[in-house]
Amino acid sequence: MITNNRGYALASSLAILPILLSAFIVAYFFMEQLHLELSLKQSCRRDGITAQRRVQPLLTQLLGLNSKAGLLRTQHQLAKQAVLRCLNLPCLPAALKVEQRIHFARQKLDLLQKNLITQSNIILRSSHMNTRRRLFEVFHQNTSLLSAKSQFTASGNDPALAVVPESTDIAPVYRTKRDFLSAQAFALNWQYRRIFASPRFALNKQDIDFESSCSVSLKRESEKWKVVIAEGKSSLKSWSY
Repeated sequence: MITNNRGYALASSLAILPILLSAFIVAYFFMEQLHLELSLKQSCRRDGITAQRRVQPLLTQLLGLNSKAGLLRTQHQLAKQAVLRCLNLPCLPAALKVEQRIHFARQKLDLLQKNLITQSNIILRSSHMNTRRRLFEVFHQNTSLLSAKSQFTASGNDPALAVVPESTDIAPVYRTKRDFLSAQAFALNWQYRRIFASPRFALNKQDIDFESSCSVSLKRESEKWKVVIAEGKSSLKSWSY
């Protein structure tokens, strides 16, 4: 009788072993998934913060030139009016000389403004491209052997300095876009599929799709620019057998 009971207990233990193993694999998968998502978001946010901090002084310098741009525009208008008043008069050469000097000053300022914008865009776009590549590496470095096959893609619009000129004139005054927080965002979305081929007594072959994102931008607070992190969304898109 005792032998029969022991045999029944052993048979029962063996019967629930696949269930326990399946539960362990599922729990391990979700813990690994949390670690993977954290690694991806940290990498994206770290690169975004670095890029925005590098752009921040360039944006400050560009907007700081607005007072000079406005002053030169006014002076140029007055100089042009002086030239018109001096037509066919002895004062014309002097008036033309002043107008030309101010025009050259505006050309120099216009070049500086465009260089600041170009530098900012190069920083943002090169960092954005490098981050996409880094996310791909992070994904494959943090994918376990449970995944028989994995697919990963990262995408996002190329970021750019979110400023617009007030006019099409040379050396214009630049303003930040109305939707600056979203327009300035260093944002990436990524999707990936993990295909599992676990033992028959555990999980069958499954395709699990995930989607997530991160966004880092700049926000003006107390006359200073502050780096802000938007809450990126993560979701399980599908789980198919």
